[in-house]
Amino acid sequence: KTLKERREILTEHMAPIENRILLSELKTINKKSELKHLINFTIAEGLEGLVLKNPDGMYEPNKRHWLKVKKDYLMEGTMADTADLVVLGAYYGTGKKGGLMSVFLLGCYDPKTVRWYTVAKCGNGFDDATLEKLQHELKPNMTKISKNPNQIPKWLNINRDLVPDFIVIDPKKSPVWEITGAEFSKSKQHTANGISIRFPRVTKVRDDKTWKEATDLDYLTVLFEKSKPSKKENDDDEAEENLVCLFQIK
Repeated sequence: KTLKERREILTEHMAPIENRILLSELKTINKKSELKHLINFTIAEGLEGLVLKNPDGMYEPNKRHWLKVKKDYLMEGTMADTADLVVLGAYYGTGKKGGLMSVFLLGCYDPKTVRWYTVAKCGNGFDDATLEKLQHELKPNMTKISKNPNQIPKWLNINRDLVPDFIVIDPKKSPVWEITGAEFSKSKQHTANGISIRFPRVTKVRDDKTWKEATDLDYLTVLFEKSKPSKKENDDDEAEENLVCLFQIK
């Protein structure tokens, strides 16, 4: 059956339970301008994105004929949230990456407390050759602690469940990487005022920056606040109409 027919069956036979079981919100788009408006509105509301489906599309097991539209997919990724973070530790990978440092703990510095705070745990962005190269580049400034919380240095504020296999000896000698994700988010796992990055990936090795030029805790907080829609934007109906067009259908 088509998506339209399946939806009609669900609507007819399903009894919604408030705050528990609900049908997903559905809007029918017939014009380019309607899609532009809906994408802009979704981003302004701080939602993750849209899933576009053909109402006449047939269901096929193990196949997806949908199109996901997220903020970090638009304008060649320039709408994504990014931060320049310092490598603070590393974890062993699994499978073919077992025995390699392939997942990395990244964070930022707070000059007020003279301590470092965790922001993201990232294992995406490097190909196998680059990952192999990193083993040699990072090793001189890494010490193996085998996830032992008793070996965490005093300069690092970290939650016990994030303690890595390796910790950097001196974070001020550690590389700075540009981390890009779907959005800044709040996480109980991380200690940088609870700020983290959803679906993080390494998009650039910032050889032009040291820990002094990396994103610190104060600026990370500013980036987080700027990434969220203000109350005025949410309350102002005209704000929806004045948002910049981010997506165009050909």
